[in-house]
Amino acid sequence: MEIKILTVDDEIDVSGVIESTADLMDVEADSLSNPNDLDDTDVNQYSLIFLDLMMPEKDGIEVLRELSERSFSGYVVLMSGMDNAILNTARELATEHNLKVLDHLNKPFRVDDIEQIISRAQDLQLESKVILDPLSSLTEEQIKEALAQQRVVVHYQPQVDLISHRLVGMEALVRIQAEDGELIYPDRFISVAEQSHIIHDLTKTVIERAFSEFKELLKEHAKLTLSVNLSSDDLQDLGFVDWILEKARQYDISTSKIILEVTETQEILSYSNAMEVLGRLRLRGFKVSIDDFGTGNAVLDQIKRLPATELKIDRTFVFGLKNNDKSKVLIRNTINMCRELDLDVVAEGVEDSATEELLRSMGCQIVQGFLYSKPIPFSEIEALIVKKLKKIPTDTVCSEGGNLSEPEQVSMAPNGAVEEKPEPKERKVVLSKRDVEAEHLLSFILPLSGRFSFIGESHKVGAELAFEAHLRQYPDLKLGLEFLDDQSELEVFAKGFNKLSENTLAVVGPTFPIIKTEEFLKHTRNSDIPILAPFNGCDQLRNILAKQVYNFKPGFKEELSSIAAKLREKNGRTVCFIPHGRLAGQMSDVCHTIRGAESVIYHSDTLKESVANLKIKRPNHVVFLGAAKTLVQLIDEINIDQVEYYATSLVGTGMVKKLLSRKAKLKLEITEPLPDYQSDLQAASEFRLAAKLHRGLEDKWINTISFESFLATKLLLNLYELKQRNLSRKTLKSSLEELFSYDLGLDVPLSWAEENRQLLHHVYHIEI
Repeated sequence: MEIKILTVDDEIDVSGVIESTADLMDVEADSLSNPNDLDDTDVNQYSLIFLDLMMPEKDGIEVLRELSERSFSGYVVLMSGMDNAILNTARELATEHNLKVLDHLNKPFRVDDIEQIISRAQDLQLESKVILDPLSSLTEEQIKEALAQQRVVVHYQPQVDLISHRLVGMEALVRIQAEDGELIYPDRFISVAEQSHIIHDLTKTVIERAFSEFKELLKEHAKLTLSVNLSSDDLQDLGFVDWILEKARQYDISTSKIILEVTETQEILSYSNAMEVLGRLRLRGFKVSIDDFGTGNAVLDQIKRLPATELKIDRTFVFGLKNNDKSKVLIRNTINMCRELDLDVVAEGVEDSATEELLRSMGCQIVQGFLYSKPIPFSEIEALIVKKLKKIPTDTVCSEGGNLSEPEQVSMAPNGAVEEKPEPKERKVVLSKRDVEAEHLLSFILPLSGRFSFIGESHKVGAELAFEAHLRQYPDLKLGLEFLDDQSELEVFAKGFNKLSENTLAVVGPTFPIIKTEEFLKHTRNSDIPILAPFNGCDQLRNILAKQVYNFKPGFKEELSSIAAKLREKNGRTVCFIPHGRLAGQMSDVCHTIRGAESVIYHSDTLKESVANLKIKRPNHVVFLGAAKTLVQLIDEINIDQVEYYATSLVGTGMVKKLLSRKAKLKLEITEPLPDYQSDLQAASEFRLAAKLHRGLEDKWINTISFESFLATKLLLNLYELKQRNLSRKTLKSSLEELFSYDLGLDVPLSWAEENRQLLHHVYHIEI
C-alpha cells in the first residue's frame, strides 16, 4: 500500500513545499491550515502527518493528544520554528501517547529534508504493514505451532565500523513465517512468548539456526561477530551455558565470535541465577552486551554488576540526535564512560548521514541501522558484502610464510577476507614537464606494481604532496621528482638503480623484504647516490658498512628494546612470540633483557600448536613479532582479557585497528617510529593540508606510509633550499650527516647518529 501524507500547518507556504515535494515523488498529499478541521478528517487514511507545533487556533501538543485518542497508527513528523527543547519535549510526549515519531524539523528546513523523510517512510512501509494495518499478536498456540513446523526464521542486521565502514558483525533477529509466506515481526509475538514462557524454546531455535548459517559465513569472512538476544528465561536456566557451549563446538564457532545481548531491565538482571549464567558465559569466552541501554532501571548499577563487554545505545537516544542537544550530551558522556570501562559501544537506529557523522565525532565506532541495511535473510548477506567491498589502507601489512613476512597490498572485503592479488602490471616512468625542465631530480624507485604496490603508491603520494606544498612556496623550483617502477622485484630495482638520471641527487623509498637486505646492499654498495628512508627496518641497514644508506627512522630492534624497557617495570610473566626465521635470534636477544621472559617460536603452518604452547605458560604479557592477521588469530585463540600484548610497527597499525575494531577490553600496544599523522603536530597538519589541497585524492592514500614519504621528501627539499639550491650528491650527504636538532615539525628533532645511521631516534607507543 502506498503512503499518503497530511500536513497540518497554518503557514500555507510550508504546506505547499511539502505537497510539491511529495508530488515530485509520486506520493499523494493533503494539507490542513486549521487544526480544528481534523475533527472531520479520517486521520488513519494517512500514514504520515507533518504537524506544526505552533498554531493560533490549536497548538500541536493538543493535536498529539487527539491523534492518540483516535488511535492514529501512522508516523508523525514534528515541526517548529522554536528551539530544540520544545521539539524534544513534544517527541517525548508523543511517545507517551503511543504515537510513532519519524523525525522532527526545525523551521526553516530544506526540500532535501522532506525528500529524505518521505523516502524513509516509504522504506518503513515496505518493511512492515503496521503503519496502516496494525495486526493482532499471535497466540501462544500459534507460536508453538510455528516452532513445531520450523517456521521460525532469522534475519541479520549488519553492524558497521564507523572508521573504516567495514562490516564487523551481524545481529540475529527472529521472524516467524506465516503459512501464506508472510513474515511476522517480533512486536506481534515476543511479549506473548515471554508471558507464556516459551521464549526459551524460541531463543534456542534462533541460536541453532543462526549458528548453522553463521558457520558458513565464517568460512569466507572469519572476522565477523554474531550478536544474539537472550531473554530472562534463558538466564534462569543454569544448564543454558553448557547447551550453548556445545552448540558452538558443534558448529565450530569460536565463543569469542558470539555476543549475547541482554536487555537492560531490573526484571531480567536482578536474579542470582542470571548473574551465575552470565558469569559462566564470560568465563567460556562469550561476549556480553547490555542491550537497549538507557531505557531500563538502575543503569549504573547494572554496568557495575554485569560482566559486560559491550553496551548498545538504544535507538530512542540516537533518533533525532542531530536536533537534540540533550541526547548529544548523554551519548557523548556514555561513550566516554565506556572508553574508561573498556566497553565497546554500539549505536542502534542510525538512519541518516548527519547522525552517523555526529556519532563518529563523539568517538562511537560501531553502528547499525537503516542507513546501512535493514535486517536481511542469510541468502542476501553475501551480496551485501560484495556490494560494500572496499579497498582498505593497510599501512604495513605482513603476509605469512616462512621467515618474517613481507608487507603487501591487499584488497579486503568488509570482514577482512583477502582477495586474490592481481598480476603485476608493467608501468612506464612518467615525468611531468616540470621534471624534465629540472636541474636536479629526487628519484623514487618504488613498487608501483606487484605485491607491494600499495606501499609504493602510498610513497609516491607522500612525495608528490611534499613537492606540491614546496612548489606553492617556491614556484620557481628547479628540483624535480622522478618515479620508477621496480615491480616489487629487487632485481628490477637493481637495474633501475643503474639507469638513474645523471642529475639524480638521491634515491628515496626502496621497498623490499627483510630477507633480501644483503642482496639490496650488494646492488647499491658501490654507488655514490645517497639512499634515504628504505622501508626495510632491520639492523643490517644500520651497519657502519651501509654507507650509502641514510635511515630516516628507528628500526624494529629499537622498537623491541623500547617494549623491553617498559616491561622491565612490570610484574608478571612475559612470553615473546617469535616467527621462525632470521629475525628470531635478534628478537630473542632483546627478550632476554626482560627479567624471566620466555620465547615461543612459531611457524605459520603450525600456529595453533604454538599458541597452545604459549597458553600453557600462562603469560601476563605477550610480545609479538609478525603479521596483523597472525596477531589477531593469536588474540582470538588466547581469549583472555587480562593478557597485555605488545607488537612493533611491522605488524601494521592500520590493519590491526581494522581487524580488531570490536575489542574494547583488549590491552594492546604497538610501537611506531613516527608520530600519528592525525595528530596536531605541525608536520602532520601540513601533511593533511597538502592532501586536502590535492584534488581527488582518496582517503586510503592518507596513511602512515605516505606520511613517512612526505617527511623524507620534505627534508630533502628543505636541505635543497638551505644550501641555496647549490646541492650535489656529495654535499647532500654532508648536509644529512651534519644535521643536529633539526626541526621538521615533529615533537622531536632530527639528529644524525653515525653508529646506527639514522636521523630519528624516538619510539612511540600507541594503545589500540
